[in-house]
Amino acid sequence: MRDLRMNRAGALVAGLASVMAGAAAAAGVDRFDRDPPKHLESFLVAGATLAAATDRARIIFNRSDTDGDGVLTIADGRLTDAVVRTKVQADGFKDVLQFDLDRDGVVTEAEIRTILAFEKRVAGQRVPLTGSNPAAFDERVRSLMAADGDHDGRITLQEVHTAARNAIEATKSIAGTETIFAELLDYAGAPTGLSEQAFIDLVAERMKEIDTDGDGKLSHDEVVASTQRRKERQRVAAAALRQKEQELAARDAAAEAARTCDLPKPTPDAEVLLLSAYESQALSSTAIGTREVAVGHGIVDVAPGAGPIWLTLLTHKPVIWRFTGAVDRIERAIVSSSATAGEKDDATLAGAIGLPADRITFLPRCLQAFTDAHSVDGAKTIAAVRRQADRDPKVAAAYAVSKFLVPSAGLDVMARGGKSTIVVASPTQVHKSFGGRLFDVTDMPLAKQLEFAYPGGIVAVDPATVVASRPVFAYDVLPGLAGIAQLLKEGALERNDVGEFVIRRKIRLPGGMYGAHSARFLLLKGVPVPDGTAGHSCIFSEETAEPIPGSDSCR
Repeated sequence: MRDLRMNRAGALVAGLASVMAGAAAAAGVDRFDRDPPKHLESFLVAGATLAAATDRARIIFNRSDTDGDGVLTIADGRLTDAVVRTKVQADGFKDVLQFDLDRDGVVTEAEIRTILAFEKRVAGQRVPLTGSNPAAFDERVRSLMAADGDHDGRITLQEVHTAARNAIEATKSIAGTETIFAELLDYAGAPTGLSEQAFIDLVAERMKEIDTDGDGKLSHDEVVASTQRRKERQRVAAAALRQKEQELAARDAAAEAARTCDLPKPTPDAEVLLLSAYESQALSSTAIGTREVAVGHGIVDVAPGAGPIWLTLLTHKPVIWRFTGAVDRIERAIVSSSATAGEKDDATLAGAIGLPADRITFLPRCLQAFTDAHSVDGAKTIAAVRRQADRDPKVAAAYAVSKFLVPSAGLDVMARGGKSTIVVASPTQVHKSFGGRLFDVTDMPLAKQLEFAYPGGIVAVDPATVVASRPVFAYDVLPGLAGIAQLLKEGALERNDVGEFVIRRKIRLPGGMYGAHSARFLLLKGVPVPDGTAGHSCIFSEETAEPIPGSDSCR
């Protein structure tokens, strides 16, 4: 009975929460470019009209404005939660104290068994007070006696109170309206409260966004399309969150490793340079160590000069650096990325072209890459290099680079973005090959995504020219979005009307499908499960109507 009451109370608030969250969704997700709260459009369903939706919104608002002041606030949600918790707690007291047979304020197992057996006998069942009883009977007794916190066989009023309070904390479905109201107000841009008309306007606005043909009535296709857009936003957001968590974990690991980071020492007259970026702007056609990681391509162009250069190159994502110009000036290039070939392989993934192997050091993940010299990560890494090199490094950093220009020591410091640096990240697009050298991208939406992801293009790299920390080989399927474009060109994939990719034959999934490079795939009946790793992508089997093993991003 107690569970039934709790479920009813929970259903009451959950129902309200669902509708209110649906109203929050009505706050114009496209306008705010944010995914609305979880229960989207609870009354904006197929067949709904604008008049019906606004009438429903008015009813929900009046029920939700618990203090009756005409404004929906977080306090309304807080009051709802408090009332529900109070009623559930009272029900918890009643459920236990109804077995206090001698009315002394304490409940024992014997009292519980006596009253339960009495109720069974009144209902026509023969149940003894002691001895063997049906399993359900004994389970009910054990459930009630769970409130006996000190296990002395006596349930006191204080123990009833504690058990009821713990049940409330453990049953999240009976509360949470305050959080839902807060999400709604934040979504509506009205932190101090929302009037009835403003609430109705939000619902109407969302209704019109879903009603793409403007006929004032939601069709099945319009609702499905809206739901699909929401799921896609959620998938992308979840993938971005997972990637951020992985990046933070990698940064923490690198910070720990930096305490024991040993760098080769520069010669006394060498100029010490520290270059850092999150990633390169171009994609390499050559992999390092694993097909599951996307490897970038970048250029280090060294100007003529007299002095030697001791250079440290750090990136978060793996990069093959092509050294050009006066490369004889470089006495040592120390190269590192935060990526590895796997959990059991701690070696950094990095490569270089144009320098002999004896002048390259591939550093383990012990220095954190940074995108701004004037940042906490930048300060830590610069300090570590300063300690190792016994002098201040000249620093350049950017988020994504296609080329680092290393001027001669005699030139003035070059400025970029208001910061003085001796090395400048060039925005020049180099080795661009979308138009032909590797393959043509005929899917225009994907082509635009590729332009955004790899403004430096896809660079054809000969594995034989690369010195790397791990074995080097050409990708059979390029990573990320480039691999999807390649498979489309080969006919292994086709794109359906909702932007998903249909797998038509056995393939290897592109590597590095994380964050913005993830996608949704449908595996047709009879087609073998792809090789490779899904990353943050969804691969849904048409045959089993379930995601394939290892694909946990289908929503």
